[in-house]
Amino acid sequence: MTQFDRVIHMDADTIVINPFDELFDTEYSLAYTTDPNMATFKGELGLPVQGGFLVLRPSLADYKAIVNIVMTVPFRNGGGWNNSHIGWYWGGMTIQGVLAYYYYLVTPGRHLKLDRCIYNTMADTIPCSTQTLSEIKTAHFTVCQKPWICDTWRGDFHENLCVKLQERWFELRQKAEEFYGIPVVPKACKKRGKKHYIPMQLENARIPVDSGITPFNAPVKLDPLPGAGFTKIDKKL
Repeated sequence: MTQFDRVIHMDADTIVINPFDELFDTEYSLAYTTDPNMATFKGELGLPVQGGFLVLRPSLADYKAIVNIVMTVPFRNGGGWNNSHIGWYWGGMTIQGVLAYYYYLVTPGRHLKLDRCIYNTMADTIPCSTQTLSEIKTAHFTVCQKPWICDTWRGDFHENLCVKLQERWFELRQKAEEFYGIPVVPKACKKRGKKHYIPMQLENARIPVDSGITPFNAPVKLDPLPGAGFTKIDKKL
């Protein structure tokens, strides 16, 4: 993907609340948030790179160097990558640890740690639960639970923001249904519990020809992903 100046990776359980154009202007190779709740060791080196939101400058040299780490650097139980204490946490053998090892130790000074209450917020600390939606750029549904589970964290400091984030997700879902020309479901959670969630009816979804966002040579029709459980319809528009 070196034809692009920047690549944004976001997990499927994240949401964009406000524009973050400022991150496209940074000269850092990696902009990221951390996840202190998963850290095993104290200090900056012990902080995982949270894999739910990454802003990268594509580089073949960086890619080859990271592959080389995976192939040649030992990962020790209790010690992480090369016994550096980096990576001994959930996801440490993959992106959340290998990126930390590469940018913290191998090529330091090329990464930008973002405010995790603003970018990729999980509302998982008291300071990160006091933000307003107007302040937040992106959110990650971990502690707040996935909206399609039809439940949220209740009875703790997270609750107020978690409820607002889920409400925004359902608002965007309805806008997506309108955009793709499929039935708009006014209340996708009939009541609490995953079994009561009404999925989007994507089998007839279409990208509007005049939307201006159809990428490259993508078809106007939005085909469901293999194994998604939706029926592919081949009729002409």
